[in-house]
Amino acid sequence: MSRLPSILAASVFLVCGASPGPCALAADGAAPPGGTERAAAAEKREEGTPATFELRDGSKIMGTLAAGTIAVRSVLGARKISLGIVQGVEMKEDGKTGVVRFPGGDQLVGEVEAEAFELRALVGPISVARNHLLRVAFPAPAAAGAGMAGVPGGGKKDVEKKAPEIGGSVELRDGSRFTGAFGTAVFPLQAPYGKMSIALGDLSTMSVKEDRENVQLVLANGDRLSGVIDLETFEIDSKIGKLSVPFGEIRGVSVDLAFCLYKALSPYLVHGRASRGVRTDFVKDLPEALAKSFERIKRTCDTAGSVDSRSGTAPWLYVPGQGEVPRILVEGDKTLFPIWGTWRQNWSSGQLTADENQQRISGVQPNESCSHHSSELEFYVAKTPVTVKPSPGP
Repeated sequence: MSRLPSILAASVFLVCGASPGPCALAADGAAPPGGTERAAAAEKREEGTPATFELRDGSKIMGTLAAGTIAVRSVLGARKISLGIVQGVEMKEDGKTGVVRFPGGDQLVGEVEAEAFELRALVGPISVARNHLLRVAFPAPAAAGAGMAGVPGGGKKDVEKKAPEIGGSVELRDGSRFTGAFGTAVFPLQAPYGKMSIALGDLSTMSVKEDRENVQLVLANGDRLSGVIDLETFEIDSKIGKLSVPFGEIRGVSVDLAFCLYKALSPYLVHGRASRGVRTDFVKDLPEALAKSFERIKRTCDTAGSVDSRSGTAPWLYVPGQGEVPRILVEGDKTLFPIWGTWRQNWSSGQLTADENQQRISGVQPNESCSHHSSELEFYVAKTPVTVKPSPGP
């Protein structure tokens, strides 16, 4: 009989430590201790969640988790979180409390309910005990692809024009931090000089003092107010879902003004027909007063060479295998929104202005004998707020 399984088992115990405490390997095909059913289920899965585990003894193991979620119990209650949106988990000294980190700086602090993690490593299935885990890292969550609508909603010409949502970040006393759209719109403040309602759109920051009642508010215009907030819970739509946070657990709230401006574009988005999962995005009929709040830029590309090569020279317009696809673009800390009516193609016979479905708005209608010289497109430019969650696309 081959001795390979025994050799592999020995090598894993050397990596993990002198004893099989931190992690146990299923030697000679046996299931991990206490994990017979989980191991069997894992074998049936065609895919899992790639992860890198670092243990307290210095071990480092790469593999695939059979589980697709992590269960955490915090001051917000018990929640199951998809690992697809998790950046990593760091365990605290008690071996139970974990800090679940998300892209953009959000984090949730609470007790990790699983006592062990089942990992399929190169050497076979391994069961990693929770109290031996230092941290686990996951691949970066997939960014929204071409045609992403970073602003939720929109896409209908007859959409009701509502006031933009207010968003920002909430920090809790246990170290948790969340960003997103606020469900709470007003802070009822009882100040020494009277009772008032503070709209979150007028707020810059709020800090809650140690007594968990008295607060200090800094408004967008620089005013400072102190008093007691008469509020049981604070609502926020975060990366892990809608949360109702007990006000006594809050350390501070910050309003992201970029989020407010960014979200103001949502009701004016229109989308073209999707092609192979890619669609066009445009801002249409934006009121002049709102349009003045945004920087406006124009980009032009030469159409020399093959269509496929242009996706390298003008990725802001071309998608490999798709041709020209005006769409919302995230470039560093800026987001570019194509402006409807500014997608222009310059042909030998004249200029064509196209709509979201590449249908003629004005100008020439080129035929097969015409040559395409260049294309141009204008964008509204907005600061990319950390609070925005990319939508799943078309």
